[in-house]
Amino acid sequence: MPADTVQLIVQADYQVLPCLVCDGTDFDVLLTPEQIQAEAAWLRDFHRARVLCPDDDLIDKAEFTQSEPVFLLRCNACRTLLRNPQPTPKALQARYRADEYGPATLQELLENERDFFRRKANSIDLPTGSRVLEIGSFVGAFLLAAKEKGWQATGIDIGKETCEFMRGLGLEVLEGDLQSHHIPTGFDAVFIWNTFDQINEPRSLLKDLRRLLKRDGHLVLRVPNGEFKSLALQQATDAARRAEAYNNFLTFPYLCGYTRESLSHLLNEEGFEVDRITGDVILPLATANTKRYAIEEEVRIKRLVMRFCGRSKSFCYPWMDVVANVI
Repeated sequence: MPADTVQLIVQADYQVLPCLVCDGTDFDVLLTPEQIQAEAAWLRDFHRARVLCPDDDLIDKAEFTQSEPVFLLRCNACRTLLRNPQPTPKALQARYRADEYGPATLQELLENERDFFRRKANSIDLPTGSRVLEIGSFVGAFLLAAKEKGWQATGIDIGKETCEFMRGLGLEVLEGDLQSHHIPTGFDAVFIWNTFDQINEPRSLLKDLRRLLKRDGHLVLRVPNGEFKSLALQQATDAARRAEAYNNFLTFPYLCGYTRESLSHLLNEEGFEVDRITGDVILPLATANTKRYAIEEEVRIKRLVMRFCGRSKSFCYPWMDVVANVI
């Protein structure tokens, strides 16, 4: 085990975890810390070539909150992916609370995500006036889409800067986590877009969400598919690496990569029944600084990924949208 990983393990704010789904401890090593560092270097060069200002525009494209060179493991029992070691829950909160982007970047991210989350909101059948909660609201794109649908939307986010930004948009947002607030029960739906994979106590969270939802309430999750990373590493081609880059899979900056089967199992054990799981690519990475040819390439490659995954016999889409109902 490399010395830098040993150093992480002995620090008080890191922990070595079993599988978050089945508690298994028998893992295959998919990436070593050195290999994660090599992927990070390739990714920085890749995105610097896409923008007009080489040192700009790398946040959430090549610079991630989960960036440590640790091990990426795959559980041999359920095939769930896991970064190991991981920050403790307390360390995670401190890390996300301190994230800083700047007003201009936050506004650009919002505009970049508006259409994407309008489509996501339109895919959920809820009547006007429904009470909905979003966990991990980030810049508020989904909350704005929910308001357009006529839903009573509340967001919760741990980031101080992002909460201030969303309140400036007139959105109802709570700063902190679920335990920080007394939140009334009876929600028609809870949404967690691109955040559930950043939580290393998923069972505890699911218990809280089941309590907050109505008996016939919906839980909507969007998570990275661990099978996509496994397949890309197995193929080891330039095309696979570019597909990873455009879907934020290089260095695997997520604490956990569920599979369709492992996430369904986890949800069922915590009182939810999966209604549907659909495959998707990540929301647009292109921004105002991105060169036109790079925007066109991003769209083309993501379409190719979707066609490939649609023809595959396995469920290998990069991202999964999951709709589950309270049992």
